[in-house]
Amino acid sequence: MSKKILIIGLDGVSWNVLNPMLENGYMPFLQDFIKKGKSGILKSTEPPITPTAWTSFQTGLPPEVHKIMGFRNFILKKGRLQSRILTSSSVSAKRIWDILSENNRKICLLNIPLTYPPFPINGFLVSGFPVPSTRCTFTYPEDFKDELLRTIPDFEVMQIGIGAKQKGMKIENIMGWWIKLISQKTKLTLYLLNKELWDVFMIHFQETDLLQHYLWHCIDKSHPEHKPEDFPKVAQFYSTLDNKLSKIIAKARNKGFSTIIISDHGFQACNCSFKANSWLFQKGYLVVNKNIKSDLISTLKKIFDLPRLYKFRSRIKQSKTKENITNQFLESAINYEKSIVFMETNAVTNIAFAHFFSDDARVIQKVLDDLDSLIFNGYKVINKIKKEIGKNNVYKIVFADGVIASGTVPDDKPFFETPKPFGKLQLGVHHRDGIIIFDETLKHYKLSENIFDVPEIIMRLQDVPFTPSGESKETDGLTAKESDEIENQLKGLGYL
Repeated sequence: MSKKILIIGLDGVSWNVLNPMLENGYMPFLQDFIKKGKSGILKSTEPPITPTAWTSFQTGLPPEVHKIMGFRNFILKKGRLQSRILTSSSVSAKRIWDILSENNRKICLLNIPLTYPPFPINGFLVSGFPVPSTRCTFTYPEDFKDELLRTIPDFEVMQIGIGAKQKGMKIENIMGWWIKLISQKTKLTLYLLNKELWDVFMIHFQETDLLQHYLWHCIDKSHPEHKPEDFPKVAQFYSTLDNKLSKIIAKARNKGFSTIIISDHGFQACNCSFKANSWLFQKGYLVVNKNIKSDLISTLKKIFDLPRLYKFRSRIKQSKTKENITNQFLESAINYEKSIVFMETNAVTNIAFAHFFSDDARVIQKVLDDLDSLIFNGYKVINKIKKEIGKNNVYKIVFADGVIASGTVPDDKPFFETPKPFGKLQLGVHHRDGIIIFDETLKHYKLSENIFDVPEIIMRLQDVPFTPSGESKETDGLTAKESDEIENQLKGLGYL
């Protein structure tokens, strides 16, 4: 007999964040929930980043198979790199929602990342981060959008501008913004739990991840900018979240649901930022054309540079960007005849991908050896280098814990001066150790160890056969305007 399942996704939550909240009494409901149930560490993907991990959760596949390695992909076509924003349309592998729908299970999905554009399921879907704007169709069925906005008129479908909003704001006001967002989602969840007889219901909270990026110094007592008086202010958000979780789970329990809480990755302090393409530029492995117009360089720097996350702009105005500005840079700025390699980074993890333009094994090995020998403050910077299966001359670079690879283009002013590839970046970044919690009704089930194993337990509880299969495809999935809006949103939040 199948069990009704409520899945709650807490983006970026890890035990090193939760435990201080639990120990100091800020999350009494969750503390009791954990005590009565079963909990552990849930390993994220490599890279441990939102679209990659949640795609693994939805498909049961590791990243090497579904090929979603971030918010966008880089591919080599006719000797030139091209970039494309990834969407739900980029995933051709069957999601568990597809299989559940085929088996007549009623499903409701709220705000799961990389579910825009919305796709048909046997139930309701509200697309999750990133979504271009409330002007677009972000629900399935399409007409549910009107009902949603009648129920919650100021519903925020986008996560945009928080970095800029926080500049100069008091922590209490920043908390107010995020509390508003989780309150909206809770209201929608309670409304929909009452609307239908669901078999599987999932709600995802992105706000935990964003808070931990921007306000890590308030949580981490070892942070050089930590002030003891700031911790209770940030803890108020987690206290409110605890209250919202109690309401959602109580409502679901009354309707016969068992509950699973998971996160897609964890968090840690960032001890070092390695601007990979600046280093390649400095070493002569990446050569940039010097005849690029200065206004294009200025625009590119605004778009691609990674300043401190605290100083991110909320949005780059459309009037200052050009369609496919990323590909303009990749096409115009890189001298492909003289360059050997370009590094694809995602700004918030310790994973990067080296795209080699050369087929010469000795040249490639020389670059890899130089990377592998990098030392910063007496510590080895890189843990592992591995060739990507099924990709010509692409290597995955795994940096040490606490080191992130950043900077899509060579950095520093003026543009062609010798760059400084290493820097300090005192903020919160991603780690592979997430969380998994089963309620007391699921205590006799084994906890999943990896995020791509979680679908198996969901499908078993639903008594639906499941064999992960398929891979991702090359697709646009967005209009040029939607692509620009999403790219600007992601850059404003520091994910690109």
